[in-house]
Amino acid sequence: MKNFLKLLLVIILLGSCLRLCLNKDLPETYPEIQVTQDIKKITHPPVNINVNLNGIDYLQSQAPIGNFGGELIVSTIGEGPKTFNPCNSKDATSSTMAGIMFDGLLTTNPRTGNIEPLLAKSYKVQGNSYYIYLRKGIQWTDGTPITADDVIYTYKDIVFAGLGNTATRDAMMIEGKLPELYKIDDYTVKFITHKSF
Repeated sequence: MKNFLKLLLVIILLGSCLRLCLNKDLPETYPEIQVTQDIKKITHPPVNINVNLNGIDYLQSQAPIGNFGGELIVSTIGEGPKTFNPCNSKDATSSTMAGIMFDGLLTTNPRTGNIEPLLAKSYKVQGNSYYIYLRKGIQWTDGTPITADDVIYTYKDIVFAGLGNTATRDAMMIEGKLPELYKIDDYTVKFITHKSF
């Protein structure tokens, strides 16, 4: 009986020692951020509003004015981004980062699901023709204006050519045919599909 009690005591002590050696797998904790605005009090305009100041077309913000700079933390699964080039993005992390860094011609309003202009000032659909009117005054990071030539180049020489991620090109096909693309003027492009879509 004494040997049994000694063995039991050794097992309890050994178990206690092993338990102390194990680290809990707990997530990292970050300081709590205090929100100083009541989101319910923020009123958003029902549609995007374009404002022209000194010949530059601006899209009026639909949120309160924030502070310049700061830090954005995005959670991802797997590795970090493999590219920051949105035309060459083939993984979810790269696509997420490109979506944060770059704007498209149009966007989808997350509250209504409606298609709205973004880099475009406006758009018009007439039958199978889609007219995109670019904002005047928008620029690349080097200060060069973004014009219809940039849209034509992006679609004809990159997207339609199948360079980078072909999913964008494939999503634009209707019965295996890509839309035709024309420059109307420096700030207007026209896409024509072979049938309504």
